[in-house]
Amino acid sequence: MDVIIIIFLVILSWALGLFCFEKTNIKFESLVEEFVFSSTLGLGILGFFVLLIGLASFLYKWVLISLILVLAFLLSAHLKIIFIRLTQLRFNIKGLSLFSKLLALLFIFCLLFTFIGTLSPPIGNDALSHHLVLPKTFVENGKISYILYSRASLWPNLTEMLFTLGMALHGDMLAKLFSFSVTLLLVCAIFSFCK
Repeated sequence: MDVIIIIFLVILSWALGLFCFEKTNIKFESLVEEFVFSSTLGLGILGFFVLLIGLASFLYKWVLISLILVLAFLLSAHLKIIFIRLTQLRFNIKGLSLFSKLLALLFIFCLLFTFIGTLSPPIGNDALSHHLVLPKTFVENGKISYILYSRASLWPNLTEMLFTLGMALHGDMLAKLFSFSVTLLLVCAIFSFCK
């Protein structure tokens, strides 16, 4: 369920970013480039929405779900365009050399292990001390405010706002999948830059 939710949120962020870029008449050379820039901008805007909702002390699951549904309704035309583009996407591996095929296989293998690591319980000090604890506390309090003995709560990062969204919607696994989606965005950005 978490994977379906994160896919929907990333596609919604893509549509949100695409909407913003359309207003500035910025055009992209490829679908990958459009995905990277639009999704990144959309995730940033979504994170700021969560920050504003949290600062206003309305950080509740129903408020965040309402925000997502309103965005999905308002961006339905852009979502339709994205789904049409995704259905027309084709990969041609026949012209690739053996080295390129092996490199792609190695990449998929690494990506699979990264995904499995994302689905495992958190064990890192940073994750256990503030990256996942602060969002959990924000959700439990229903607002973003100072947390005793935690100076990191004084300046919540945009990543923590996405983690807060994940925690509020479905728990820590969804929060960790935001990190994985950023990893995919970085990989796509490198691919787009090198192409």
